[in-house]
Amino acid sequence: MSGARSVAHLLLEEVLRRRRPLDEALADGGLDTLEPRDRAFARLLVATALRRLGQLDDLISRFVERPLPEKAAPVLDVLRLGLVQILVLGTADHAAVDSSVRLLEGRFDGFKGLV
Repeated sequence: MSGARSVAHLLLEEVLRRRRPLDEALADGGLDTLEPRDRAFARLLVATALRRLGQLDDLISRFVERPLPEKAAPVLDVLRLGLVQILVLGTADHAAVDSSVRLLEGRFDGFKGLV
């Protein structure tokens, strides 16, 4: 799994669920553990997901029949990051899906099929 994607997932969770400002989350969100290129990629993923949050959620709601349980909110963030990669950044579909599924390993294995 990409360290950048994992850090982006944690940052998105900090901003959306813990209501931390993005700048604050970026300052102590693990970016310093990444190489400069990966750091920039993680920042880009999070910023794009937040900027297009409404569009992403609208698209997800068209394909997910029932809302996810509250405890599975991180799964929604994984879907958002995967869509950003495919629709905005032009990442190959298989690569974005694979990295998204890997982000769920261990915590949310039951949602791999959804992703």
